[in-house]
Amino acid sequence: MNKSHISKPECIVGAIILFTLTTVATPNIFSALASARKARTINNAKMIGIALVEFESQYGGLPCEDTKEMLIDEGAKFPKGTSSNHYFSQLIVSRILD
Repeated sequence: MNKSHISKPECIVGAIILFTLTTVATPNIFSALASARKARTINNAKMIGIALVEFESQYGGLPCEDTKEMLIDEGAKFPKGTSSNHYFSQLIVSRILD
């Protein structure tokens, strides 16, 4: 049986090619990760804006001391919904947002 061996020059050439591909690909990967982080941040900001608009339409104003006290007073009977308005209101009731 004939065994094939890789010579040192072939191994060095392979390592150089692998290093070059890694060097070229790394900035693209970091750029894609930064773009994804930026998109997630923009999406979160939009969701906060939607929650504020829904909150304003339900309570007649944006979160302030009056609406905060009203929500805390309603806290025991507060609905546990899945809309952004419910989540935003729950943050206020739980006193995470002041």
